[in-house]
Amino acid sequence: MLWGKLYTVWDPALAQAVLRAPQPSVEPFFIDFAAAVFGSSKETVQKIKDRNEHGLIQDFGHAVHNSMNPAALRQMNMAVLKFVGETFSDANGGSDGFLQYDNMWLWVKDLITISTTRALYGRENPFDKDPSLTKTAWDFEDNMASLLMTPFPSLLARKAYQARAKLQAAMVEWFTAEHDVTDSTDGEITRDRARVLRTNGFTSDKIGKVGMILTIAGVTNSAPTLFWMISYCNHNATNFEDRCPLLTSCFRETLRLSCFGVSPRRLVTDATVTDSNSHPYLLKKGVDIQVTVGVSHRLENVWDNTAAKFDHQRFLEKKGARNGTSDKAKKTAYIPFGGGRHLRPGRSFAQTEVLSILGTLLAGFKVESLGLGVRDVKLDPPRMMTALVKPLNEGAGLGVRITRRKGWEQVQ
Repeated sequence: MLWGKLYTVWDPALAQAVLRAPQPSVEPFFIDFAAAVFGSSKETVQKIKDRNEHGLIQDFGHAVHNSMNPAALRQMNMAVLKFVGETFSDANGGSDGFLQYDNMWLWVKDLITISTTRALYGRENPFDKDPSLTKTAWDFEDNMASLLMTPFPSLLARKAYQARAKLQAAMVEWFTAEHDVTDSTDGEITRDRARVLRTNGFTSDKIGKVGMILTIAGVTNSAPTLFWMISYCNHNATNFEDRCPLLTSCFRETLRLSCFGVSPRRLVTDATVTDSNSHPYLLKKGVDIQVTVGVSHRLENVWDNTAAKFDHQRFLEKKGARNGTSDKAKKTAYIPFGGGRHLRPGRSFAQTEVLSILGTLLAGFKVESLGLGVRDVKLDPPRMMTALVKPLNEGAGLGVRITRRKGWEQVQ
């Protein structure tokens, strides 16, 4: 930013104080983000602002959180597992039965994108009707920051602009057909979000254009999480044969190492927050705040001198080894899903999706790396607007071969 002011929060305790405080609000960023990244018209932006005076964004948030109830999550996860089961069943029994992919990262992206969009959009999933949308979604995600940074995006941010137009056209068609109203196979989160917008006078066209954010948010964090978990866990696959808590620990450790997101807020009034040493800080109205995640996840005074390394047992409860001060510091510093009033509502679905896929792989299949070793693939540098880092160079050089374990030859 050229002329404005910005507060940046690095200390974990202070970050939690900011995230819990009511004055720093995420709502201004929601509106600005929709306008810049999703190309919302001035009319749509003004309508969001006008309706927000009557609680639009709050109602929208409540609908999203309520749609993550156990029954709805079960339906979405069953849709994911059905597709995953179909995919892995192609590794037929017998000595020659296997799946092989030259690029593990590209395979994981396809797997997550199709399974997630089936859970969100049901039997009329536009990504099934037009498989090229998978690549389009990732082209958009890779380049969407340019829509914030570049004037004349149709000319200077062309790749993101064209990808957005194609995705929005597909989603507008889906919402115009009112599948969110008539089809019970789509996700409750999809139906409830659209219901709030329809109730507030938004047309199917506007819902489709703004609604594509659900697709991007749904796939672009789960895919890198699954990729890094396969990489980390496959190196120690025998440790998971009878220890499910270890799998959950690995999920949390993977997020700790691969999450470099930033939680933005804007102060709607002056606020005072206090750090762990009871030192107060006055934050002034109208100034933006950025709470960093990657820094607190790698602080050696919290995670010890192994902070930069993957430790699959880091989040296991160790009998007789509890340290109240240390445990509290880790809990405070661990914020991959945001914090305070704005914990990401899709976190339960994402965790179940990733762990169910990985659990299936570990239980029934042998996963062999081809070309590079899994530890040879490096983290891509963090990018603006991206929470989870991807493999460097699109994971080029790391392939994967998946074969069935003994006793799983005929399992469907």
